[in-house]
Amino acid sequence: MLETKSNMNINEQLNKCLESGEDFEFDGERFVRAIIKEQGKEAELKMVSTKLESLQEAVRGWIEVVAAPFCENLDIIINEEGKFIEEEKPNFFLPEYDDVIVGNAIFVGFDMDSSDHISITDEQIESITAYLNKNTITNEIVDKEDYIRYAIYRM
Repeated sequence: MLETKSNMNINEQLNKCLESGEDFEFDGERFVRAIIKEQGKEAELKMVSTKLESLQEAVRGWIEVVAAPFCENLDIIINEEGKFIEEEKPNFFLPEYDDVIVGNAIFVGFDMDSSDHISITDEQIESITAYLNKNTITNEIVDKEDYIRYAIYRM
């Protein structure tokens, strides 16, 4: 993990970590290299904070973590209630789960040993990019309510 150096400003350090794929820590807050896919926009490679409040702000609500079905050690962080929020629109399909992701999504690496999120690798970036190229919802009309599933559990 790259630590703050006095001769570099924070933005320079974040850009360096973005290129190298190293995690970055500043004032007790950890940043990792991730891909953010906002609804209706192209995916972007960015450094994101792993702080709960920052992740909630990025997805605009409570977070849910979904294991990426197409790549090992990769999580997709989404808005847990995205399908129920009128302003949120379908973003991309997850055909392996017969589902659609609604609203913004963050792709981050996952380390099994530490059970924590880490920076994504160059190989994961390629996998995510190819996956989104194939599954992003562009101008086709998708009713997100078709993907809401209810279950009744009896005790």
